Amino acid sequence: MQTEADRIATAIQRIREGAMLRPASKRAGYVAENIRRQQDQARRFVAMRNPPATWSLAQSEALIHGLVALEAEFRNAGRVAA
Repeated sequence: MQTEADRIATAIQRIREGAMLRPASKRAGYVAENIRRQQDQARRFVAMRNPPATWSLAQSEALIHGLVALEAEFRNAGRVAA
């Protein structure tokens, strides 16, 4: 059975793979869009009276932190390449 950490790592890996399919100049933007999407989803769930049972704020925060690190990695790679 997958733990919360495994699910978060899997989600980040899927987003990384999706970013790698894009040109290097678009990768950080793709990850930034996913960060915005996750933040919007978290806001909606926090505002809901009964959020989904499988969702937790801690899980959402961990995913967003991982995506921010991934975005920084792609932005730094772009600077090094330039």
